[in-house]
Amino acid sequence: MLAFTCRCHHRHLHLFCFMIVCLSANTQVYLQYDFPPNNITTTPATRLSVCYRIRIERFADYNIHLSYATSNRQANTLLFYTSGTQLVSFVNNVEQRLNLGSPLDLLPETWNHLCHVITPQRYIIYWQGKKLGETTTTTMKMGLPLNGTLILGQEQDLLAGDFAYSQVLHGDISQVNIWDRELGPSEVSLLAACTSNMRGNVFAMDGGQGVEETIKLVGKVSVAVVPLQQLCQSDLHYLILPERRSVPASLTQCRLLHAPLTVPTSQRDNTRLQRALQPFASTCSSTPWKLWLGVTDESQEGVWKSLDTGRVLNYNNFVPPFPYGGLLDNCVALFTDGTWGDAKCSDKKCSVCDIQPSKFLRLRGLCFEDEHETRFRASGGYLDGRPVFRGFYDLLIAWNKTTSQWVLSNINNKTLAITSPLDLVEYPLGLRRWVVVSLLCGAHPGDTLQLSLSPCSTRHHFMCRSGECVTRRHRCNMRYECSDGSDEENCHVINLQGGYSSHLTPPGNGMINSASVQNMGPIAKQPSNQDDEYHNEMNGWDIKKDPLMITPSMTILRILSIDETDFSVTAKVRVTLRWVDSRLSFSHLADEGGKAGRRGTALMLEDLGKIWVPEYRLYELRGARSEVLKESVTVASANNPTLPNINDVKMDVAYPGRENPLTLTRDHLATFTCSSHHHHQYHFTYPFSTHRCPITLRLASTYKGFVRFDKHNERVKFAGVHELLGYSVLGFGLKDTEEEEERKKKLEKSKQREERDGQHLEEKEEEEVEEEMIAILEVQCHVNGLVLSFFAPTILLVGISWATFFIGWDALLTRAVLSMGLMFLLFHLRLSLSTSTVPPSPSIRLIDVWYFVYIVIMSVNILVHILVPQLPSPSPRDPSPLPKGKTLFVRPAGSVNGGVVIGRESHEERKERPSTTTHPRLLLAYRNILLPSVVIIFNIVFWLLLMAR
Repeated sequence: MLAFTCRCHHRHLHLFCFMIVCLSANTQVYLQYDFPPNNITTTPATRLSVCYRIRIERFADYNIHLSYATSNRQANTLLFYTSGTQLVSFVNNVEQRLNLGSPLDLLPETWNHLCHVITPQRYIIYWQGKKLGETTTTTMKMGLPLNGTLILGQEQDLLAGDFAYSQVLHGDISQVNIWDRELGPSEVSLLAACTSNMRGNVFAMDGGQGVEETIKLVGKVSVAVVPLQQLCQSDLHYLILPERRSVPASLTQCRLLHAPLTVPTSQRDNTRLQRALQPFASTCSSTPWKLWLGVTDESQEGVWKSLDTGRVLNYNNFVPPFPYGGLLDNCVALFTDGTWGDAKCSDKKCSVCDIQPSKFLRLRGLCFEDEHETRFRASGGYLDGRPVFRGFYDLLIAWNKTTSQWVLSNINNKTLAITSPLDLVEYPLGLRRWVVVSLLCGAHPGDTLQLSLSPCSTRHHFMCRSGECVTRRHRCNMRYECSDGSDEENCHVINLQGGYSSHLTPPGNGMINSASVQNMGPIAKQPSNQDDEYHNEMNGWDIKKDPLMITPSMTILRILSIDETDFSVTAKVRVTLRWVDSRLSFSHLADEGGKAGRRGTALMLEDLGKIWVPEYRLYELRGARSEVLKESVTVASANNPTLPNINDVKMDVAYPGRENPLTLTRDHLATFTCSSHHHHQYHFTYPFSTHRCPITLRLASTYKGFVRFDKHNERVKFAGVHELLGYSVLGFGLKDTEEEEERKKKLEKSKQREERDGQHLEEKEEEEVEEEMIAILEVQCHVNGLVLSFFAPTILLVGISWATFFIGWDALLTRAVLSMGLMFLLFHLRLSLSTSTVPPSPSIRLIDVWYFVYIVIMSVNILVHILVPQLPSPSPRDPSPLPKGKTLFVRPAGSVNGGVVIGRESHEERKERPSTTTHPRLLLAYRNILLPSVVIIFNIVFWLLLMAR
């Protein structure tokens, strides 16, 4: 221990060391100052400023900074201490609400400046010269007497006594000053920056008013006088690794310790490093090159850079003939005299890491209650020639040279667990198997524990088995990030809780499912005081529950074919069911940055058989079955991640099943038939009718009462090509049937009756309704193609048949043969349509009426052509005298060109002369009036009826 020194200079101050980490707590180590008893007549202070510097060596539940008591009953007149990283303060025996907002940034082996400024109205906390928090207080209105006892390093439960082992200071304290006034922010800032050494007018640890002579040291309190500026300097902690390694291995080892290979940046740093090397000089190497530095010129010969940052060095300590140069000697080692020399990077030597107080390790696998307790640092000195890993609290890990084991023990030198490395140069880093020696976290001697020691952060990292840290998004991303490949091990997504049964439906809407009660133990089966929610059944208590809601969706990806003969559509259909299983939790989900993008995280095949997956069937199928082309179950989101427990060595984030729904996706190849409910209308209006093919998705009947479709979120979508060869997809939507409406009304009335009469719903009412979703696919033939295929040829043939009446009346054979030929073409057209695309039908269709009417019309045309000329001519009348001016023709019988022409008949006269073998007026009336009228009227009636349908 250091000796107490009384001398003090203006720029020097006293440093008091109360407890070091290797010593157990002692109630007889403290500093005491008794204020003069004549201060009893002094007016109590109503304003007070207390400032000091403190350096924590080991954390504890009660790390006492300062304790001031005025009597046995006023033992907490002033009390400042930290519990872990939380600051606690008492003023006039009243605990203050400090409202700091966050814990103190308190690190071991680091000096911190703290000021408490207390007035009758407010309490201000300054940390490192800056205002940390402020609160209101009234405890100083009565004043604070200055005739008590000040204790540093212990807490007084009675005046100057009744100390406890758990209430001590493990660390150093200095520059303690007390003023009976309010310090301003600028004064506090100068004190914290070591710019000012202003002393308190009530108490000053460093001189003034004879205080030094009256300070009482009790126990092994170490005292030193140090320059003021030294308390504001951040000293480097060099950690010598005395095992021989190459430069790449040394670099890896330092990174596992959360530190870079050391690079001296000044002569002061180099001298300190030279002194740190001396105890290990004989073990490091038999050559002058003793200690690897983090320096290389591999990228550019002669340009020396830091291995950690890649920056060019501004300082080096080469002394000729070094560096040798060349392409082989690319690394730098330290000689015992402090000079540098270049050497081959593959050579094995000792190495040194630059340990910073803010960089620490975490020990996982024990039973710590706070994350702060898991922290360790590798700057705890050396034991048996190797570094000691000191915990922030009361644990340490040290090397036992005799047994060649790493030993976990406490500050009472009690061995808790041991581990034996496979290679003696290894450190206790990464995931290792430890053997329990003394009762530890419920494990008995001889048991084994999996413990890990690494710098990995619980919030951001996954720890490899070797102790390397990789960002969590690289966990299970199908790429090796860890050197040992452990980041791609145990990548199962599903985490099953105890008692999970895959044949039981999950509970719905956060309620307990009665089918799951048997797995929840006796507590879940206890009835509550509300007897109306529970009823006693044959085998125990049944809990009222809500059904599990499943959100269905259906997507037609592609229509492969449409068969007109049996009204069926062959399509590729994707069915998606989405539900929540609150009994599950997940790991390795694709987050927003992530591994699987927007498609979510797919479950592995071995996981599918472990969980409950809804069963369903598709109905309205030809052959009553469909082919499953592809199936997957995914977790689409990564909501509300739960960080691993601070003691969990796996360090995998968990996602609750309640917040992350499961999605079942199946692609079916199926042929759907149109419902018979639409056959009559479809047949009658064919080919202008619309295919209305229902696709029914129905859950298994065993789910009645336990599983329901979420009717408000049902979705259907057509994702294929709308314009097909010969057809158009008009739409694909949900069908809200009359039966569904009736079921809703029935359930609503039942619920109203239950609320009015206080009775339960009858289960039979639920069982009568099948849980299903019905979607309707509407497909129609192309109108242009129909007109060109069916109607335009018919109109053309009838038009040509009508045109035969314009042929000369004496060309009977021509007209009859042409009309019968047209009739044959019409029959052939109808026959070809019947055998190719027109589906058979037992009922009358408009297309049949169309062809029947035009066949009748063309048949009548043929009859008119044949029969009308054969009708008997009208009776001959007495010849009337020739009109005046007319010519009489005389021609011998059987003569064609012979005869005597007495006169010439005009064209008008020949036209008006009646024929003895035709009935021109009847034919003209049929051609010009009757036939066009029938065709026009029929088309008007036909198309109006079609549009009405």
